[in-house]
Amino acid sequence: MTRDGAKGKVVIVTGSNRGIGYKIASLFFERGAKVVLNGRDAERLEKARMNLDPEGSRTLAVQGDVSNPEDVSRLIRETVGKFGGIDVLVCNAGMMMRGRFEDLVPQVVDGIIRTNILGAVLPIIEALPEIKKRKGSIELISSLAAVRGMPYINLYCASKMALTAIAQSLWVELSGTGVHLGILYVGITENDPDKLLYAADGSRIQVHPPLHSTQEDVARAVYRQVRLRRRKTVMTLAGKLLAAMQWLMPGVLTFFMAKLQRISARFAR
Repeated sequence: MTRDGAKGKVVIVTGSNRGIGYKIASLFFERGAKVVLNGRDAERLEKARMNLDPEGSRTLAVQGDVSNPEDVSRLIRETVGKFGGIDVLVCNAGMMMRGRFEDLVPQVVDGIIRTNILGAVLPIIEALPEIKKRKGSIELISSLAAVRGMPYINLYCASKMALTAIAQSLWVELSGTGVHLGILYVGITENDPDKLLYAADGSRIQVHPPLHSTQEDVARAVYRQVRLRRRKTVMTLAGKLLAAMQWLMPGVLTFFMAKLQRISARFAR
């Protein structure tokens, strides 16, 4: 995407029937893009599409689970069928958890890995041939949890760190193709009021930690990174400080995180 903006570009945003994904899709739509919305809840997805574009001339809603190969194949096929190609793929779909590592149950482990890793890998594999044709962009939505492993969100950290490895590999593999790949490390961001997280035992919980960013902040950061074709962005001052400390003083950071464990424990089940 050039500095002229997103006008006429075809943008897929996974996990975009609500929250950050919807805000990202909305911003690209406002800037003139043709936007493909995706999510598992068909009713919520259609509501999101109607809110964004009642006429449906520049939007497409494709229900499906991006950790399911058949659903991903249909997402790409229907996008190309309606809009003729793909310029930008934003891999936003994700699943969050909180709880002690020793309390994790298999269903939570499987859900986190499938949603956060397969949910990015499968769309990239399926969309890459089309993105190459237009020398487009792939955007991975990661987290500050990928900068440093943190207590009580252990498996979430691991899944987001995996996206860094994927990005680093693809920067090399895609060199010379004209394809841009960016990864955005997002801080603690507001959730929709009714959003629930998974506890280690598989139950659903609601958590309200102190926020670093709004959903609009994240959407603007994604748009800017794609427009400028940047490889890596760490959001917020706190995030940049965390990344610097992890690089320069990992032992000191570990010491302080251990001291602050009681604070973190307030958010654990």
